[in-house]
Amino acid sequence: MREFQHTVTTPDGVQVLVRESLPDTPPATRNLLFVHGACEHGGRYRAFTQAATAAGWRVLVPDQRGHGLSTGVRVHVDHFNEYLDDLRLICRHFTLDPARTAIVGHSMGGLVVARLLESGDPCFAAGCLLSPYLKLRIVVDPWTLFVGSLLTGIWPRFRFRSRVRSGDLSPDQQYLEHRRHDYLIQRGVTAGWFFATKKAQQQAFIDAPRIQVPLLVLQGDQDRIVDPSATADWFSLTGSADRTLQILPGRLHELLQELDRHQTTQNILDWLHSRVPVQ
Repeated sequence: MREFQHTVTTPDGVQVLVRESLPDTPPATRNLLFVHGACEHGGRYRAFTQAATAAGWRVLVPDQRGHGLSTGVRVHVDHFNEYLDDLRLICRHFTLDPARTAIVGHSMGGLVVARLLESGDPCFAAGCLLSPYLKLRIVVDPWTLFVGSLLTGIWPRFRFRSRVRSGDLSPDQQYLEHRRHDYLIQRGVTAGWFFATKKAQQQAFIDAPRIQVPLLVLQGDQDRIVDPSATADWFSLTGSADRTLQILPGRLHELLQELDRHQTTQNILDWLHSRVPVQ
């Protein structure tokens, strides 16, 4: 596997870092764009990248704006569409052929992918969502919501500490220990980010019928971060004639960090293989 790092500059000056991985031989004829979740970064998915590259994919994994090694206010957007526009720019920058490009998104990245597929842009031949952030399962008390809604208008970059507990992400203790020492992991979000994301979630349900490309959704039934029932409800509204929902029993939120992550990775790649042509 050959690995490269690129920087793509957005119109508003954000420097988006993009990791590119290529198989040694033969040359890749298909592209896979992976979108990570909130407060994390794309470097955490190297095992998935290695598996996909070994299967012949060219893999692109950006750090979303405000995350990882990309610039921008940490875990903040003025409008959720900023994430979508960044991915469109990446597609143009790398001249990705829509007919031979798949996209995979985890958690908040799954919401980004959902909104991008719902936009109707012919950018991708297939999409895969992992534990998509369509509804928060963690309870946020009414007072925090009230204060946050006020701050959105007057101080949108005010930060709230994340209420995600690491033990709710995966049962793999070795992975959790490594995560605790990952200096690129963020521990909070802004008021503006929270309500921009909440609005995007609501719109995702309205626009779900607009998705027409083949769609794979994986969701753990013991997820404590996002609501599994919301994932199923949203999936039932999508318009794709080729769609698959897999509810994984006993799994938590980070499906690619579970103890059986290698099998999950292989399932994803097998599904994509039959939807995105090699030649």
